[in-house]
Amino acid sequence: MVFNTEIIKTHSEWAKNLKQIIDERIATNPNVLESHFAVLSWDKVLEVNAGDFTIMTKDSIVHGPIAMVITLVWIKKNGDWKIQYFHESTGKKSE
Repeated sequence: MVFNTEIIKTHSEWAKNLKQIIDERIATNPNVLESHFAVLSWDKVLEVNAGDFTIMTKDSIVHGPIAMVITLVWIKKNGDWKIQYFHESTGKKSE
């Protein structure tokens, strides 16, 4: 399943959209329903989390639940685990 297929072409477009989203909300309540980990090698791990969240705006309207899937690639660098890659897909949750 693919969500949010609108393509943002410039960093300024992305920053403007993000600022508008953040300025209009007062709370985001995530709910992780599933987590999966796959060890790719001694220094790489793939993590996938699925769940949903709601958003409360400044005018106290609650939107959601909104489905989400978050993918991370962790690497061990200089003895510490760090996120090398992060991606989040979101979309209207079907009940």
